[in-house]
Amino acid sequence: MLYCLFTLSGFISLNVFSQAPNYAPKEFYLIDSLDLNLLSAEDKYFVDSCLTLYHASAHDTVKIQAIMTIVDNVWNNDVWPVYNRYVLNRLVNSLSHNAGNTETRFWKKKLAETINNEGYYYRSIGNVPVALQYYHESLKLLEELHDTLNMGILYNNLGVIYQHQRSFNKALEYHFKSLELKSQTRDSLGMAHTNNNIGVIYTLQDSMALSLTYFQRSLADFLKYNDPTGFARSYYNLGNSYRHLDSLDKSKAYYLKSLESYEALRHNEGISLTCSGLGLLELKMGNILEAKKYGEYGLNVAFKLGNPENIASNASLLYQVSKREGDWKTALEMRNLEIQMRDSVLNTKSIQQSADTEAKYQYEKQQAIKDIEHRAEIEKQQSISESDKKRQNTVIIAVSAGFVVVVIFAFFLNNRIRVTRKQKKIIEEQKHEVEEKNKEILDSIRYAKRIQNAILPSMEAMQNELKKGFVLYKPKDVVAGDFYWLEKIDSRVYFAAADCTGHGVPGAMVSVVCSNALSKALLEENANSTGDLLDKTRDIVIGRLAKSGEEMKDGMDISLCAIDFEKMELQWSGANNPLWIVRENELIEYKADKQPVGVHSAMKNFTTHQIQLLKGDKIYLMTDGFQDQFGGAQGKKFKAAQLKEILLQCKNEDMNRQKVKLENAFENWKKGIEQIDDVCMIGVEI
Repeated sequence: MLYCLFTLSGFISLNVFSQAPNYAPKEFYLIDSLDLNLLSAEDKYFVDSCLTLYHASAHDTVKIQAIMTIVDNVWNNDVWPVYNRYVLNRLVNSLSHNAGNTETRFWKKKLAETINNEGYYYRSIGNVPVALQYYHESLKLLEELHDTLNMGILYNNLGVIYQHQRSFNKALEYHFKSLELKSQTRDSLGMAHTNNNIGVIYTLQDSMALSLTYFQRSLADFLKYNDPTGFARSYYNLGNSYRHLDSLDKSKAYYLKSLESYEALRHNEGISLTCSGLGLLELKMGNILEAKKYGEYGLNVAFKLGNPENIASNASLLYQVSKREGDWKTALEMRNLEIQMRDSVLNTKSIQQSADTEAKYQYEKQQAIKDIEHRAEIEKQQSISESDKKRQNTVIIAVSAGFVVVVIFAFFLNNRIRVTRKQKKIIEEQKHEVEEKNKEILDSIRYAKRIQNAILPSMEAMQNELKKGFVLYKPKDVVAGDFYWLEKIDSRVYFAAADCTGHGVPGAMVSVVCSNALSKALLEENANSTGDLLDKTRDIVIGRLAKSGEEMKDGMDISLCAIDFEKMELQWSGANNPLWIVRENELIEYKADKQPVGVHSAMKNFTTHQIQLLKGDKIYLMTDGFQDQFGGAQGKKFKAAQLKEILLQCKNEDMNRQKVKLENAFENWKKGIEQIDDVCMIGVEI
């Protein structure tokens, strides 16, 4: 079972060097088609020295160590994986012989190491399912050997993969296992890497205080052991966390240290990533030209690197910069580039296969336990006395007689079985057709999800424009009828939480129409107030939905704000959805007009409310999905009163913490009951 994975190496052609003419002689270099031009003079001298030792030694142990030294020290991705695969094949061959326990342990330990290297290689080229297979195979060997040190490294590698797949709980589980084992073995530098990874996950979960704790621990160890790549990464992560916490001066200091360190290392991926972070920070500080400079620098480096994630992050930055400058042509180009790059890194198949691999690993562990129990049962059976065996023979004779009866009876059932088989075949064919249709539907829904994501403003844009705040967005299905919206005109920021007719795919289709109508009414129809904006949006929505000639009553409920942060003024209008403001110990509610943005039996102009804000006010817009959710001990609705009570209880906490509490309250309430509607809620602190 251990060696079945080795055929997977066939996914990589060993003839990757066929374009270059300067082939190394296989007799000395051991592998086919090695292009010596791929090696620097220093690396070539190192490889030659190790291979000289290899050929001079008569002992397999020394030979393996010599090649492993090449794998560990020559970091050319066209060279070390091929030598690693050579070692892998040698180790498999060595373990096929009957060796003593000490020797077997040595070979298994080296085998686990080379399998881990294979996992690292496949992860580096983006083949996550194969990487996971190798990592789990290596982990099984290390568990068998009780190799705590290398198990700590492997747990960290698994955590990184699940982190990239956004399975955060699974990633934290592996990272904390890694941290515990590295602490036991006093692997301080290894702990630095794992602390850094834990900090990254807490950042992705908006737990900034926790992320800072782990990044600072990581930085201290990287500096202590003089790991330049490590402390460059820690500087970037600290800059990122402080940016989200609005500690802008600290954020900039750490970002600049990170950029300086990455530039000294000529680490293009780090340079590009740090530039996007610095650019977003400068944008937040109002330094448009500086933000543009970093975005263009980062995008240029990302293009050279060919990294779609870094291209997307810098394109997103330049999209926001171009909007601020009023350069709509460039804004559209950058937005399209961002969507294209983000679409290219979607990998739902990898996520599913990751889960399959985890299940396979747990299954094989259980099978190993069953095998042990089975062997024990065989030994027990062998100790049965002669008298027991005679009784068993008697039972066998009786069973055989019964079997004859069953065979005779089966003969008469034969015709019925044939009919059943024909029916089963028809059912299988129908099942296959249903599965194909389901696949087509799911593919369409996933594509609709990408379209809907494209119309939603990014979380970065929401945070940059609304300063302190949160967006709690929980679609009932893959796509949603609820959506949130944001635009900025001069000094006024427009934002809204909207609930379109229906949910799922029908609701998502209406949401695209309504979101575009809002933007068109604001940017092209010159609406001069929030009420006027909803009036014009209603006209556009009704016009677009009526093109079929049929009477369409689709539309949306919405809570719409326009804030001027400099003047501390708020305009608000609502269609069926209210506005709540928490001021000191009081929750003030503004009632919405009782009509949708769409066809209605008694349509009237929407009301515009003018509100003077005070520092410390907390503004909340929401759709009705949260308060209408059934749950609790008696399966009742959550209701607005309970939601207001939660907001008053946590009025003194920051908005990120409020979001966590609201999300926990919602999940605890609906536990065991299906979510009945989409949920969208926006909170902003003045």
